[in-house]
Amino acid sequence: MEVNELPEGEAVFIDANIFIFHVLSDSEYGEASTQLLERVERGEINAVTNVLVLNEVAFKILMAELSNYSEKFNIWVARKLLKSKEVAEKAYRPVKKYITYLKGLEKLEVVGIAPRIAFSSVELGERYGLLPTDSFHLATMKELGIKFIATDDSDFKRVEWAVLVELEVLP
Repeated sequence: MEVNELPEGEAVFIDANIFIFHVLSDSEYGEASTQLLERVERGEINAVTNVLVLNEVAFKILMAELSNYSEKFNIWVARKLLKSKEVAEKAYRPVKKYITYLKGLEKLEVVGIAPRIAFSSVELGERYGLLPTDSFHLATMKELGIKFIATDDSDFKRVEWAVLVELEVLP
């Protein structure tokens, strides 16, 4: 299913890659991600995500920003760079800006991970062959009765009750 086919008012789980494509202006999916989030902004879509997604988004924005400080960048370099208050303040600016944007989306609900979701994610991960983060997302969807997921992760195609809302490459 494509973004424009998603029924108005329907709840859809938004995976981290959608936000990452949007915030980092991905050359392939940035525009399509923006269009999806504009539908959330207009209140046409009831978007849901969880705190693990926010963690991943914040991490990817921060790493993208910190990579500007080193030619041989890795997580250990990032940890060292963050020890500088000045670098940390500069690197966290885009993180704070994007999280503020997400907080301002009235039709975006960010849910926590209750223990029952965490426990059921293990069963779902095993059943569908998903990595733990993806199985947590699936368990969140199951708990909330959400069948639509906006993602570029084809692993969710193995879940018979999940409907992928796929991004199209826009010119």
